[in-house]
Amino acid sequence: SPNMHPEGYNPLVVPSQGPDHVQHIFYQAYNYLTSSSVYTDLRAATAQAAEDLYGDVARTQTHLAWDAVGVPYVAGNTHPINISARGPVSSASNLTVGFVLAGGGTAKNMLIRGIGPTLSVFGLSGLLSDPYLTLYSGTTSVATNDDWYTPNGSAIASAASSVGAFSLSTGSKDSAILYSLGNGSYSATVTGVGGATGNALVEVYDTDPTNANHLINLSSLVNVNGTDQVIAGFVISGDGYKTLLIRAAGPALANFNISGYIPNPVLTLFQGTTALRQNIGWSNESNASTIASTANTIGAFAYSSGSADCALLIALPPGNYTAGVTGVSGSTGITLIEVYEVP
Repeated sequence: SPNMHPEGYNPLVVPSQGPDHVQHIFYQAYNYLTSSSVYTDLRAATAQAAEDLYGDVARTQTHLAWDAVGVPYVAGNTHPINISARGPVSSASNLTVGFVLAGGGTAKNMLIRGIGPTLSVFGLSGLLSDPYLTLYSGTTSVATNDDWYTPNGSAIASAASSVGAFSLSTGSKDSAILYSLGNGSYSATVTGVGGATGNALVEVYDTDPTNANHLINLSSLVNVNGTDQVIAGFVISGDGYKTLLIRAAGPALANFNISGYIPNPVLTLFQGTTALRQNIGWSNESNASTIASTANTIGAFAYSSGSADCALLIALPPGNYTAGVTGVSGSTGITLIEVYEVP
């Protein structure tokens, strides 16, 4: 069952690991402490012990428990290095992922992929049979691809292997682009060749995390159809925590003359299959005022107070995460998923 701070310091609901696991974690953590250790050291030690004993998800759950009682984390040189979004491609809507590179470094190769058929190896169905991928800088198309192995399949396969992306068979109809990008705003759009429809995955990989330029923002305008959960994935790499603002807009999209938006989105943050946090209505978060001020600071458009739009402001350790969007009581419609790095 969820645990909350008894004094109401910060009413965050956090996943429980069970008394036996907690006992083992603290017992193991003593091996990492010294006579001069302070609470932040205990936080780090228990998180390491949780990972050693039970894996990455237990580590993150331990950190969230320390968040709930107000013990601070240690920030580090940590950034998102991979972003992705999965959703439907139809005759009425494409799957588009927007992303921003910043940081003062030089241009570097980014691997962008539009996956359809190969998703079947993960047990998914209803897939886009022939995705066509277009990379944009602003509104200008800078690169396109139909079948990933033509014309530079060897370089793409090598880049995919270097970043740990799953492999694509030489004859698959999936698409991919390897392109040098500098600071700026970009988008990758997947459409169906010949009007094909189905679910697809767009991925953006940083092939050189040592370069100061890095991913700071992901956004995807997708349709929640009531059948498949729309997801945005991201990977955090480095040696400390990264604070992220994760949002799922519904009613706020009316301000941009977008109709057919989802009226009541539900935003859930996962690590693997474990739900870490969930939000229904951003104003219901205990740190709603900080969410609003953070959105303003990083240039995200404002949500109306009390709206049904969703948001989470959370610090996360390195790892793989997904943000899933569904509708309350099965409601459907368009949502904008956003993941912002908070400086």
